[in-house]
Amino acid sequence: MPAEGSNVADGGHETQKLGPDNGRVVAVIGLVFGVVAVVTILQDGPGDGALGFVAVVLVLMVLIWSVLLRPAVFLGSTTLRLRNAFVDVFIPLASVEAVSVRQMMVVHTVDRGFHSTALTRHRRELTKRDQGKVSVDPLNNFADFVEERINARAEDARARGDEVGPTRRRPAWAEISALAVLLVAAAVFFAR
Repeated sequence: MPAEGSNVADGGHETQKLGPDNGRVVAVIGLVFGVVAVVTILQDGPGDGALGFVAVVLVLMVLIWSVLLRPAVFLGSTTLRLRNAFVDVFIPLASVEAVSVRQMMVVHTVDRGFHSTALTRHRRELTKRDQGKVSVDPLNNFADFVEERINARAEDARARGDEVGPTRRRPAWAEISALAVLLVAAAVFFAR
């Protein structure tokens, strides 16, 4: 099962980290190429043009990190956290009506739906599932496991009478700031 074993404290309770289930190899290869590109660019000396290209490569590396490696789902005893590329969404489990994993994970709440790219299904699997050729198998299919686990925890939260509270959003300031600084740096170095 691809579920990661790391647990994070959630108000005294354990939180299970789920995902991402895709893109890690491509992301690591992209980051390695980025490091190689920076070293290659800087071999001739740190001129303004070179520093501009380094800033652009670093922007691409931050985007690779944000889009391919950062997304994850954290399942706590009372809260579901969707960590997306540039924002974290905290959803009370009692508010979750259903979770489905299609081409991306969708969490349906009382108010609206929230999307996460941390968990996905391939189009081929979706087609087979829609045609009834593949059944739900949480023991061998990670997306099925996550759907079942989150839906069960949400049902337990409602049965306990947990509060159906509002969702909270928190920007990923580190990634946003890094992108802003690097984009400004690239513009400054190329403008000289």
